[in-house]
Amino acid sequence: MDFPQTPGIHDVEIKGQDGRARRYTVSVPGAAAERRPLVLVLHYAGTPTRFYGRPLIEYLVGPALSPHAPVLVAPESAGGPWHSEANEAFVMHLLMRASAAYAIDDGRRVVCGYSMGAIGTWHFLMHYPEHFSAALPIAGFPNQELSCPRPVHAFHSARDELFALAKLEGIVTALAAIGADISLTTADVNGHYDVNGYAPVLAQAVPWLRAVWARQDAAAA
Repeated sequence: MDFPQTPGIHDVEIKGQDGRARRYTVSVPGAAAERRPLVLVLHYAGTPTRFYGRPLIEYLVGPALSPHAPVLVAPESAGGPWHSEANEAFVMHLLMRASAAYAIDDGRRVVCGYSMGAIGTWHFLMHYPEHFSAALPIAGFPNQELSCPRPVHAFHSARDELFALAKLEGIVTALAAIGADISLTTADVNGHYDVNGYAPVLAQAVPWLRAVWARQDAAAA
């Protein structure tokens, strides 16, 4: 599997484990770091065009989380939800290989996603909590019974036409009541499809992640 090492945003096409062509976009920071974070970026629904997750790296997650200088990895769905067997296998394979290729700190891996990607974010957090330190679901919420095994900072809008903010508020309240480390920030954006409008508010995840990692480091010491 190819993992470009030069700084910048790279589109990569490989042969998947099933022999099919699979694609992902990776952003490699220019600044070297001994404890380099990795953010897995899961894109929204729709018929995926080539390198469908790249805009999320370019215009949303990349600008918002730039102070942490993370490696950003955005797989392209094979179609359908992120929890499908083919997508789940590819995502986890990509995550493990990318973590090794970029000398990622295992305690600094984050899963983040928009809309369908937010649903996927909850899925991977619940089913693979040992691989992530935190989660950042944006403009979406889980469609199944859930737990919250790692800290979550959700971002949502009262103007969202597809996912009602009130329902997410209920989920957050219920999880917080059983001791989950979860918070919700409401974004003033122009509805569900104003993806780039979330970039300024997603920047709040920078100090939040810093605090989460500090607590986790202290607990592990």
